[in-house]
Amino acid sequence: MNRKRSRSSAGSRRRAAEDPNASAARLDLVVDLYRQGRLDEAIAACRRVVVERPDLPEPLHLLGLLLVKSGALEAAESSLRAALDLNPACAAAWKDLGNLYGETGRPDEALRACERAADICPEDLSAALSLGNALKAAGRYDDAAAVYRRVIARDPACTAARRELCAVLRAAGRTEETRRALEDWLTQEPGHPIASHILAAFAEGQTPDRASDRYVQSVFDQFAGSFEEQLARLEYRGPDLIAAALAARLGPARAALDVLDAGCGTGLCGPVLRPYARTLDGVDLSPQMLDVARQKQLFDHLETAELTAFLAGHEQRWDLIVACDTFNYFGQLEPLLAAAARALQPAGTLVFTLERDDAPPDSGSMPAAAIATRQIRF
Repeated sequence: MNRKRSRSSAGSRRRAAEDPNASAARLDLVVDLYRQGRLDEAIAACRRVVVERPDLPEPLHLLGLLLVKSGALEAAESSLRAALDLNPACAAAWKDLGNLYGETGRPDEALRACERAADICPEDLSAALSLGNALKAAGRYDDAAAVYRRVIARDPACTAARRELCAVLRAAGRTEETRRALEDWLTQEPGHPIASHILAAFAEGQTPDRASDRYVQSVFDQFAGSFEEQLARLEYRGPDLIAAALAARLGPARAALDVLDAGCGTGLCGPVLRPYARTLDGVDLSPQMLDVARQKQLFDHLETAELTAFLAGHEQRWDLIVACDTFNYFGQLEPLLAAAARALQPAGTLVFTLERDDAPPDSGSMPAAAIATRQIRF
């Protein structure tokens, strides 16, 4: 365990022990546990504070947030509602309840809760963002755009507001306004990877072959902390599909292979791959995603790098390369698959997943994997 975190937890415990009624110290301990990735322990500790101090809204609010992280959404809603019963003027709790309603497909309730949060605390930009998102989900694009513009006026560097403004303008069919919003974003933040990527993709006839490295890194660095939680809510099955493919192709795991998790992210496939691996390496563009993967202690080596170049520098290195939804961020796959073929041992195996392309066959959009596999054989 990280020594700094250990000292922090120990300090929280001492403060709590010195004053049995020090709910703030107990909540510090809860937060310490959560930051260490010990979510179940954090929830249990927070429940104890709720039992000891049922009169305080803060422990109930924190418990609700932790339960959201765990996927226990009904219990999270109950906890947030209980916090609001004790303190109906808590804008943050209304905002968090609104976000929860939005995530569970209740747009009308989400909008009412987010409006309440924004009314209570108009200066809270996070509450305003949540209100904008609720308006967007309700199809009220003009109102959502107005909210996002107010946020941008107060915080021109707010990436979330600028990104969502472009999204609602485009959804409303306001093409020129979308373009101007993107250009304004790039004027404020020249070279911003997300704005540059969207503007390039938006320009007619100039669709980029693939997402830029800076765009992918920026997006996934932002979502590293909540990435696995969001996939769990979507009932993401990528690692399960990889596990089934490995079992069918390789049979029982024997910890005898040199394995690369290509685009490993937070290490979701690590538990699937480790039983097959004599050595398990991971590569990803996002340093913050790799920080999460490192905490799992499943990988022998993790590296921040662009995948095609990384593979090209490791000829005949691995027996097995796995890419779980990594290739979605590439356009033409031929260079990537050719590099993967060279990085594999002669009898090596490449296993990957892709999102399904639902475009009509005559639309000019052909799945990249279909193109690549016609030209490259393993």
